[in-house]
Parts: sequence; C-alpha cells; structure tokens
Amino acid sequence: MPPLKARYHPYLFLFITLCATAELGLASYLINLGNQIGFAEASYHSLLILFIFNSVWTIIFGAAYTIWIVNGDLHLLASMASSFIWLLITSVLWGTAAGVLHKIRVGESCSGHPTISR
Repeated sequence: MPPLKARYHPYLFLFITLCATAELGLASYLINLGNQIGFAEASYHSLLILFIFNSVWTIIFGAAYTIWIVNGDLHLLASMASSFIWLLITSVLWGTAAGVLHKIRVGESCSGHPTISR
C-alpha cells in the first residue's frame, strides 16, 4: 500500500502544536510572576499548572501526529480514528481548563490583591 499524501491534516496538528507552545510560555510566565509577587488565590496557581499540563500534552502529541503523518507512517497510532479520539480528549481538557478559568477569574472582587498583569 503506497503512503498517503499529507493534505491539510498535518497543518492542523502543526497549528495546534504552535498554539500550545505559545500557551506554555504564557502560563509559565504567569506562574513565575505569581511566585515572585504571590498568588491572589491558590486555586489560580493550580489552574495554571493544569494549563501547563494541557500545553505539554498538546505539544507532545501534536508534534508526534505531525511527524507520523508527514513521514507516511500510517500505523495504528497515526490513524484518523486515533487522531480524532486525541482531538476529542484534548478539546475536553482545554475546555475544562477554560471553564474553570472563567469561574475563577470572573465575577469576583480582586480589590486588595496585587495585579498579575503588566
């Protein structure tokens, strides 16, 4: 069976990987800043760790899927069903983190707490 030509699929995974890399940098920056000036809430620190986990998860598997598809190594791990399941799990992880971030950061009074933005 000849290897399949890569179409738009690797570009999707490359884009996901690059976005996750940017999010890893932003979350790391916020954790570093929070360690220097203190966190307003302990749950916010835990949430940032969840964002770092999601970023690393997405970078590792997004890059792996990109490499597997471009190389033409379409085995069980690089199949369409496998990538769909991974995308579903990843979107649930990111959606959960975004929902918790919305609940933590919106609707509360932060007066008396130091700002974490510059």
